Amino acid sequence: ISKIEGRGTLSEVLGILLQKPIIEFAGLPVDLRGYRVFYKLDSKDFSKVQMATFYNNKVYRFTPNLIENVIEGFKELDGEKIKSGLLSYQVIL
Repeated sequence: ISKIEGRGTLSEVLGILLQKPIIEFAGLPVDLRGYRVFYKLDSKDFSKVQMATFYNNKVYRFTPNLIENVIEGFKELDGEKIKSGLLSYQVIL
């Protein structure tokens, strides 16, 4: 994602996120409608929010330093905020 030139569009960021390794949120309130899950991005308490990646058949879970940027980026459809938040997501494998 950091190699996207400029701000990056939502389509470019999501296109990368839909490829493996898989990244997921945990700790955000969800709303179930039909067979779909929607994250409630209006939460103000990010202290319990974590991200996880599935890589080499292992799950790595923790809270990035800028998790609020990732959530606000999706809420505002702002690729730059998503990119800056994901850059704070570092795991030593």
